[in-house]
Amino acid sequence: MLLLITGGLAVCGAVFAGEQTSPSDAAFVSWAREHAIALSADDTGRRSPLSESQDAKALKSLVGAARVVALGESAHGTHEPLAFRNRLFKDLVEKFGFTAIALESGLCESRRIYDFVRGGPGEATQVAREGFTWGFGDFEENAELIRWIRSYNAEPAHRRKVNLYGIDLSGGQDAELVTPRASLDAVLQYFERVAPDVAQTAHQVIDSVAAQFTSQAYRQLSFERQQALHSAIEEWGALFLQRREAFIAASSQSEYDWASRCAVMAARVEQALRAWPVDNPLQGVSPELYKVVDIRDGAMAENVQWVLQQEAAAGRVLLFAHNAHIMNDVSRGGIWQIYRQAPVAMGQHLRSALGPTMVIIGMSSASTGAGLPIMKLTPDGLDESLAKVGMPRFMVDLRRANDRAVNAWLDAPHPLSVGFVTEHIVAPRQAFDAFVYFRKLTPARKAVAVR
Repeated sequence: MLLLITGGLAVCGAVFAGEQTSPSDAAFVSWAREHAIALSADDTGRRSPLSESQDAKALKSLVGAARVVALGESAHGTHEPLAFRNRLFKDLVEKFGFTAIALESGLCESRRIYDFVRGGPGEATQVAREGFTWGFGDFEENAELIRWIRSYNAEPAHRRKVNLYGIDLSGGQDAELVTPRASLDAVLQYFERVAPDVAQTAHQVIDSVAAQFTSQAYRQLSFERQQALHSAIEEWGALFLQRREAFIAASSQSEYDWASRCAVMAARVEQALRAWPVDNPLQGVSPELYKVVDIRDGAMAENVQWVLQQEAAAGRVLLFAHNAHIMNDVSRGGIWQIYRQAPVAMGQHLRSALGPTMVIIGMSSASTGAGLPIMKLTPDGLDESLAKVGMPRFMVDLRRANDRAVNAWLDAPHPLSVGFVTEHIVAPRQAFDAFVYFRKLTPARKAVAVR
């Protein structure tokens, strides 16, 4: 999956002895040590990641009036970022009035979780496995998240209910789009309810090609069949507009909103499949794959803005995805040097649209525990410099820097570890507003059903 954006899995080990420290790095480390806010080591979710007194003010200062707080992670499948995210989201809901969380997972599939947290049927672990893509449903931390939201919503005193959305293309798994037909199925099932005549016509085109609606099989379709599928999906957008009132009357506003959004996602998936390079290796990167990455990140940015529309004027959203998606920068350095053109990250689209009403918090670490690849820190890298601060867990707001030497270091390009196998080159303060740092990452816990 990370190769589609961002990279595979692996991080880097922590050796600093004997390294030369540049004056600008020393200035940044000294400044960060002075301004870092310690985070608690409680991963149970029972208390805030920050203290209730002085340190909590730092969170208030960081969040401000933002409608979107984007929180990144440096590698998928690790415990500390997920546990921190869960505790942070509780704080944002209970103390700052946040109304939703949006995750790097298939939008159409996430309807299952959206319904569950609002009181729908099911058991959290199974719902997570059905509603998350990229294998995220296997993580207990994600099941814990949806249990908490459901419990919060069940309290009669909480009149404004909290929602969960996926914002990714459908069907992601192992660096491929394996089951993106979920977007097609969501629309077809809706048509079967509200417009059987439309459903019948759509099935005539879709059913014969749906099995090949994947990143590996789509290229095997003839040009004529690709064009027929493309035309059918494109027509859905106009149809939802033309029959809007009738469709809503036959279902509900919420069902219409989700189905029409899945129609948009089906179009984005089809666009990505058409752009998928014929020479792209499994678990690898070809120079033209940047086109798919551009489509994917652009679609995710569109979906975040759709989520904001769903949440209305008072809505506030925690967005959680890989650093490579949330950053206000392009993908460059590491394995992405092969790209013919640098893709535009979701965070760039959103920063352009939302400006200061969006806060971007990156995440960094310095070492890994058993079960994860060993990290090797890159000299002059952001991870290494944050490790030199000497605190096991902390948060630091880069916007507070006002020293010339510190600013020079933050505005210069530095490596940032990605996923355990590679790195991005970023100017820290351009790409992120703040950072959360963990000295060590450990594997996410395997989801366990709670009866």
